[in-house]
Amino acid sequence: MSNHLFERNKKKVFSDRMFLCPYCFRILRKENIHYICADCRRTVVPRLSKPYKCSFPGCGGLAIVRKCMCGESIPLYAFETPNLQFSIVGMSNSGKTNYITVMLNELSRITSLPLALGCQTLETWTHHDKNVNYIYEQHIVPSATAAGEAMPQIWYLKNLLKKSGDIVPTYTFTVYDGAGEDHENNMDVNSPVCGYIKNSKALIVVIDPLVIPGVISSCGLDSQMVKNSLNGDSNAKNISNVLIDLILYIKTARGISANEMIDIPVAVVLTKFDTIMHTDYFSVSSPLKSSSVAVCSDGTVNLSEIKQVNDEIQNWFIEIGESGFINNLKSNFENMMLFGVSSYGAPPDTSGRLPESIRPHRVLDPMLWLFKVNGFVD
Repeated sequence: MSNHLFERNKKKVFSDRMFLCPYCFRILRKENIHYICADCRRTVVPRLSKPYKCSFPGCGGLAIVRKCMCGESIPLYAFETPNLQFSIVGMSNSGKTNYITVMLNELSRITSLPLALGCQTLETWTHHDKNVNYIYEQHIVPSATAAGEAMPQIWYLKNLLKKSGDIVPTYTFTVYDGAGEDHENNMDVNSPVCGYIKNSKALIVVIDPLVIPGVISSCGLDSQMVKNSLNGDSNAKNISNVLIDLILYIKTARGISANEMIDIPVAVVLTKFDTIMHTDYFSVSSPLKSSSVAVCSDGTVNLSEIKQVNDEIQNWFIEIGESGFINNLKSNFENMMLFGVSSYGAPPDTSGRLPESIRPHRVLDPMLWLFKVNGFVD
């Protein structure tokens, strides 16, 4: 059913004559786009031929730069392919930037699913490459996303399993990683942050479980570990209050009432799970302790394992006295799954340095599930 829904939505927002801007999320007619000559920088009236030749006397250059009404340049793939736009929300220090960097890096290297991933803009490449260098080469934690930073990462994705003849289904994959401060303080419904969340096809809600009182007491976490996770703050947080704030923010951004459920797929990602998964609460056979087998041998996503992980995490929260957390999720998110991930495979040492060998744990599971429910993979 989800595949049919995706196809219906795709036809609604994308056709030969329409496109979705990955920056402002306006649905626009292609004939209304502005073309800028690469030589003289003048705006050229679109013609039927491609690429468009500059019509100004004495120039003859090619007008290959596409400009949206918002002023941003539109990459070719974003202009010609449907857009999978995902937003990542979470409080400060929850590990959003770490997770998105490692997840995208792992997605480009996945062997069980023939996907082709690439950057569409220089800004996307520069931003991602800088954070990859921090993590994998320098072994330091990247800087958190700055408040007010509102530029999405724009990628393309190709699924070779869906190849038909000489056509490979291609999608623009837009990821917006907003600063935690924006999610906590910026409730302006006209802001870029709210605009991305309002128009997203899926949400990733990132939560640091090491700040939850029930987790701290049940796992025997020491105060220094909690302090490091909170970036110097030693106080645990009331997870229900944190979650309610995030839900209120999402509902405000999407313009829905307090008693309505959020109807798009939501992956609730519990970061830093390397510390938790080795406790006695999870059996030796628990999938949380083993490498992911979320992709079957035929390239389809194994929903049964994803559901098993979700159920184990839910039961664990109830066992440790945090049932309010689960009830808040279930009463606000119509289609939700919980995931336990570790971006690095082990926590930073006391000096803040990352392990020499970065071993991400289950970081792709949330994205594989969202790709599945959005019809990009089977």
